[in-house]
Amino acid sequence: MLCAIEHLHSNLIIYRDLKPEHVMLDNEGHCKLVDFGFAKRFRQSDVTKNQMRTFTNCGTPDYIAPEVLRGIGTGFEADIWSLGVLICEIISGRTPFHNDNPQQIYDNVINCKARYAPSVSGLVRSLLQTIFVQDPGFRATLD
Repeated sequence: MLCAIEHLHSNLIIYRDLKPEHVMLDNEGHCKLVDFGFAKRFRQSDVTKNQMRTFTNCGTPDYIAPEVLRGIGTGFEADIWSLGVLICEIISGRTPFHNDNPQQIYDNVINCKARYAPSVSGLVRSLLQTIFVQDPGFRATLD
């Protein structure tokens, strides 16, 4: 999935809806992304003007990045956030910000209050701590 997101970003495409339902396996076991309904391609002029942000509130509550909820504009960093959530769910079977109350999910995301299952190792938690930060400028990236 990392390679797929990296490829999209290198082509100025932000995916904006990474979640297990959008990851398929082909007959050789390779991951494929499907459903590009929320994807957005930036223009080269956006890069030149340093305007690579989108302000559409879209995504799935458990996977949405805090900047989407705060309405400050979303860039490639939001896909990294979702990738971190996906990693956590693949390892433990649950997302780190989940709650039965959707508003509590949003509060957990905005406050970066992740809860991990015991199956999430210290090494993975360390990686996720570099991803689950409020300020997208300080979030781990693909660079």
